Amino acid sequence: MFSGISLSGIVKDTYEFGEAVVVYLKHWLHDLFWFAGCHKEEYFYWLLGKACMEGIYFTRVFQGLSSTIILDGSGGVDCTYKKFSNEQVFLLETLSDYLTGWPGYLDSISKNFALSVLQVLEEASSVVDARSESNYVSPTCWLVTDILKYSFVILRSICAWKVHSSPSAEDPANSLLSAGLLQLLLRFLRELEPSYIAKNQAIHTSTYSKVCPYVGFETDVVSVICNFLHGRKQVQDDIRKQDGISLLLRRCVVDECCPLLREWATLSVRYLLDGNLENQYKVAELEQKEPVITPEISRMGLRVEVDQESQCQQIVNASSDYIELVTLMLI
Repeated sequence: MFSGISLSGIVKDTYEFGEAVVVYLKHWLHDLFWFAGCHKEEYFYWLLGKACMEGIYFTRVFQGLSSTIILDGSGGVDCTYKKFSNEQVFLLETLSDYLTGWPGYLDSISKNFALSVLQVLEEASSVVDARSESNYVSPTCWLVTDILKYSFVILRSICAWKVHSSPSAEDPANSLLSAGLLQLLLRFLRELEPSYIAKNQAIHTSTYSKVCPYVGFETDVVSVICNFLHGRKQVQDDIRKQDGISLLLRRCVVDECCPLLREWATLSVRYLLDGNLENQYKVAELEQKEPVITPEISRMGLRVEVDQESQCQQIVNASSDYIELVTLMLI
């Protein structure tokens, strides 16, 4: 079933997989995806965890599962274009299942694995950006969406893995912080802000700065930030220094388009303020200087501002200076 490759001839030393294990995993993942009768045995999870999550082979396995298209370029020169594949989605799904269901079975999560998943997230995000700019909808665009979803699940689990590990184990989230994960997540939230908030309260006719890639994207972003914040003062401080506090506070509202967003955001704010006086002072200073903008108000083309004289919140037409007749009095 697995192209004649024997497991017993490969696994002689847990930490010396080499090229044979990479080839074996690629064939195994391919067959598991395409043959519904194949069952993921426990030793498959064990091998995958040792090779990809504890070891250094995730990138090589992931790239080996990519789809390659050869197109004839200008001048008769062949151009190679790589795109995401079903097998890559299946690999990320399997790894996310492992991390979600059995995080305690891993002795460690390698820095290589954490940074590689972050790179996959960045690449998938760039594909989404390129497609939105060109208004081109690929018939396989759902693959990119799944890559994003499972990358978020894995990163969320990596940020929470320290809870399940021994005190002496190295925290892989530290590598993610140094590599810019927090900046990327805050950028995602800023791009989803209504344009008049994202551009310093300037009034624009467009409602949002960027189209959300899929329903639940915003929730996924905040959920990773939430686990990233838990027990990490440096993340708390970096969010404050990068003006990210208001981004989380604005998500503490009910949004029918983003299930569980309010719950993740509320827990994030709790972790953000826990034992951090600087962040507590910063939130206290905000008061009514920055009114709450609910998604419902934004979708109606309106915005909320605070009148400097009366200190009352007013609903304002986002496309003009016309003040609506509705005024929300502060309680």
